[in-house]
Amino acid sequence: MVTRGTWLMTLVVLALVPILVLCVMNRFIPGVNDLKDPLGRPSDLSNDIIYSASQFDVITGELDPKHKDLSQSIQVLTLVAGDLRKLTDAAGRLSGLAISVNDSTTGVSGIAGGLPAKIQQLTQRSDTAGPTVLTLAGSIQAVTDQLETVNVNLKTVGSTLATLGPRADSIAAVLATIEEEAAHVAELGPLLALLGPAVNGPQTPAPRDPGRPITPPASTAPPVAAATPGR
Repeated sequence: MVTRGTWLMTLVVLALVPILVLCVMNRFIPGVNDLKDPLGRPSDLSNDIIYSASQFDVITGELDPKHKDLSQSIQVLTLVAGDLRKLTDAAGRLSGLAISVNDSTTGVSGIAGGLPAKIQQLTQRSDTAGPTVLTLAGSIQAVTDQLETVNVNLKTVGSTLATLGPRADSIAAVLATIEEEAAHVAELGPLLALLGPAVNGPQTPAPRDPGRPITPPASTAPPVAAATPGR
């Protein structure tokens, strides 16, 4: 029967032999600290792991708001990317527009090339028209003076007509009376033509002026009475 001492000696021999073989192969002589902590100070490693974990929690707490800010920044960058895409499309269309602008600029340059000669010609015509404008201004001034004279005369005529206005009725009545008497005299014209020579007798003609041309005698035919309204 195996005793306890024998079993322990056997266990010690079986444990020490591999240890000695490993120390000889690796040329390692264990010290007091190695014997106290053969696994390499696991307590210190545990403390380091715990400290690292606490620092990881601190870093995670700091990274959480930064993650939120990063999410908002990514959303803004998404909108900016859309705007940049639109801007890129617009920039792609600018090449054709630039060609059109270049052609238009070339046309404008060609038109502007003839402007100096046109401006010089316009200046010459302006210099030529200067005396004509002065003459026209003098003529306009003369016409203005004449119009002022006509205005004065019209005012005079107006004032004269204003004074004749109240007499217009009496003048019209006098003219109507004269017209009526003239109609009566015209009716007696043939009778006066017959009675004139009989009453006055034959008349001798007046002596003729040598410098006056000879005129034929007036006709003795009775005058025709003028037609009067209402008769």
